[in-house]
Amino acid sequence: MVRIAIGRDLQHAARCRPILRSCIFQICIAVVVSVVPEAIAADLPDQNRKPAVSRDVYYKTEGIVSGPAAPRLTDQDYPRLSEIPALQESRLVIWVLAQQHNYWGAFVFGVLVLVVLLEISSMMVRTGESTQRYDSYAYEMIWLLVLALSVAAALGGLLLFGLLALYPDLTRYLASVFRPFFLGYGVVLVLFNAVVYLYYSTWQRMSAGLPKWAHASLGVLACSLGTLLVLISNAWGSFMLSPAGVDQYGRSLGNYWQVLHTATWNPLNVHRIAGHIVFGAAVISAYATYRAMTEKAREEQVRYDRMAYMAALATMFVLFTFQFGGSWLMREIYGYNQAMGITLLGGLLAWLGIVLAVLFGSLFLGINYYLW
Repeated sequence: MVRIAIGRDLQHAARCRPILRSCIFQICIAVVVSVVPEAIAADLPDQNRKPAVSRDVYYKTEGIVSGPAAPRLTDQDYPRLSEIPALQESRLVIWVLAQQHNYWGAFVFGVLVLVVLLEISSMMVRTGESTQRYDSYAYEMIWLLVLALSVAAALGGLLLFGLLALYPDLTRYLASVFRPFFLGYGVVLVLFNAVVYLYYSTWQRMSAGLPKWAHASLGVLACSLGTLLVLISNAWGSFMLSPAGVDQYGRSLGNYWQVLHTATWNPLNVHRIAGHIVFGAAVISAYATYRAMTEKAREEQVRYDRMAYMAALATMFVLFTFQFGGSWLMREIYGYNQAMGITLLGGLLAWLGIVLAVLFGSLFLGINYYLW
């Protein structure tokens, strides 16, 4: 019995190592993110001068200029990663890193939402069999989430250092505009990893009664912190898509709410959050389907088949919200700048819009056929 207990402890410690490494890595990233805004202070205007007043490009309100102008650079001002033609395109390097970080981050957030919903469902049902089934599904999913969290953290660090190396002026400018949000993102990032680690490591010890409700509350807190991370990161993209809170020269006017609340921020939040859940549920459905086809025991085949069905059903439900968020986002883009909207789906990027529509239709039909 002692050997079995020791073996279980070692196995549990081995599973916790990725999340511990992730926490340490995230703390390093948070330190870097917190230091960058402070380095911008030397570039700000002299406080002894008479403050200049300018007009917001979107809200049309006046404010005191409190930041540097947006950098005006040429192609020669951007650092090159290598002499290799494929690596000379800095946009390609950043795009690959950003996409990979987005994939793994979406999996972590989407699966975390499913885990919390399954755990709450296990406490709401009245039959012991359903309770045990939902709880086992949730625990297996969070184990996969812990493994993915380390990869997402590593890719996030690579993306950050890639931006600092290949787009230093843009990164410094965004840090000056989003100074409090950069600091807040670093703090929330560390808290998110700590809460997820507690949520995973206390699963077996808080498995019944009142401690089970406290454990579910940890999951809700983790989801709230993850949502906050998504909202802040979406603000950077929506600001570059539809700037607000700055004047015509890109100088910050000191109103951080206007910088955050751009024309495309809310629809982008709905679109991205729903997309993360769809992605996470789809990956879990594919994983469970694979396990159902490879397991030899009939009971395990049935168990994973039900798990795949539930994940696919969740994907189907959230898919409608995902489509609504995309349509709302396109509407706001057209409202902000018609030329930009026409270019997006009627000009240079028209074929990508057609491919997107085909992929969405294929996903919709494929999931319905699987459920049927």
